Amino acid sequence: MGRWVVKAAMQTLATGILNSPINIRQQRGFTLLELLLVILIIGIILSFAALSIGRGNERNIEEEMRRLAGLIELAAQEATLQSRDTLVQFNGNKYEFMAFKDNQWQLITHDDTFRPRHLPEEMRLIVQIENEPITLGTETSEKTDNTTLPRIYLLSSGEMTPFQLTLKDASNNKGDNTRYQLTGTINGKIEIRPPNSVQKK
Repeated sequence: MGRWVVKAAMQTLATGILNSPINIRQQRGFTLLELLLVILIIGIILSFAALSIGRGNERNIEEEMRRLAGLIELAAQEATLQSRDTLVQFNGNKYEFMAFKDNQWQLITHDDTFRPRHLPEEMRLIVQIENEPITLGTETSEKTDNTTLPRIYLLSSGEMTPFQLTLKDASNNKGDNTRYQLTGTINGKIEIRPPNSVQKK
């Protein structure tokens, strides 16, 4: 009789364990509400990640534009102080400075400040000289006639070629890509416009 009691108790215990709420929950899997909650959390994490990357690109574009503006402004000042005309020309995603010396334009190579510079691959520069838009292709070879490249002249008189430069994020194919704009007037005034004030075309 004792064996039957023990056996019956063990069966009852086993049945109770198998039918416990924990085991039933494990067998049925996640509920729809739990899955939706997981999807919501993943979506929030991805949104923050995308926002962080976007802001990083915007900071990089702003830094590159401020560097270019500072170099143009510095080159214009030196052109006035040294009474020597200077220019900046654009070749693909590269820009470089030249000085008028010995009756010809010569690339500035002895000054590390005005060395040729390349923009990051994920950025694209749109050049407009004297209200004429210029499409920049890939970088041309050294044998190409440099006079065909777009140029901004920085004269010793303090005047410069009116221009408008737009630097944008080329990695984003959507119309909401970040862009900064740099403008220069004939009297040498330079101004940077942030993304929210730049008209997208």
